[in-house]
Amino acid sequence: MTTVLQALNHGLRQCLEGSSEVYLLGEDILDPYGGAFKVVQGLSTDFPERVLTTPVSEAGIVGVGVGMALRGLRPVVEIMFGDFLTLAADQLINHAAKFRWMSNDKVRVPLVVRTPMGGYRGYGPTHSQTLEKHFFGTPGLRVVAVNTLVNPQTIIARVVLEEDDPVLFVEHKLLYPQALFSAGDEFVLEQTGGRYPWTTLRIAGA
Repeated sequence: MTTVLQALNHGLRQCLEGSSEVYLLGEDILDPYGGAFKVVQGLSTDFPERVLTTPVSEAGIVGVGVGMALRGLRPVVEIMFGDFLTLAADQLINHAAKFRWMSNDKVRVPLVVRTPMGGYRGYGPTHSQTLEKHFFGTPGLRVVAVNTLVNPQTIIARVVLEEDDPVLFVEHKLLYPQALFSAGDEFVLEQTGGRYPWTTLRIAGA
C-alpha cells in the first residue's frame, strides 16, 4: 500500500519530470540522506541539476525561492521543520505573498514551501509545533495540508505545476508512514470537484 510519504515523493518526481522549471531546494536533501523525513530521497540522483542543497538559513532559502519564482521558475523549498518558518516569515508574508499585488498583477510568484508540522515524534519543543495557523489569512498566500483521504501525489502535483501564487504546503509528521485511505465496502468516499476537493466519508448504505 502507498504511504503518504511515498505519494509525496512520487508527486515531486512527477513534477520534475513534467516541467524543467521545477527545482527543489532545502537543507540536506541530496542523496543518500534525502532530507530529514526522506520525502525527496532518490530525486537528487535522478535530477542532480534541479535538486539543490542549501545552507542552514530558512530566510535565505525562501528568499532565493522567491527570486527564482519571479524569474519564471517553479521552486519547491523544503523547510526541514515547520517550527523554523518563523525565520522565513518575512519572506513569505511581506514579499512572496505581496509581489503580485504590489506590481499591479504584472508578476506572479509560483513558489511552494513544503514543511512538516506536528509533534509526538520525540523531537523536543522547538521541533514539534503546529504553526500553520499563524499564516492563515495572509493575503496572497495559500495554505494547503495533505491527508490520507485525497492522494497527496495529486495534490502536490497540482500545487507545484498549476498554482501561480505562493503556497505553504503542510505535511503532518505522523501521516508520513500512514497508508492512503481505501473506502472498501464499508464506507463511501465522496469528493467535490476543483483543485482542492472537499471530502465526505460516510457509512455505505447510510
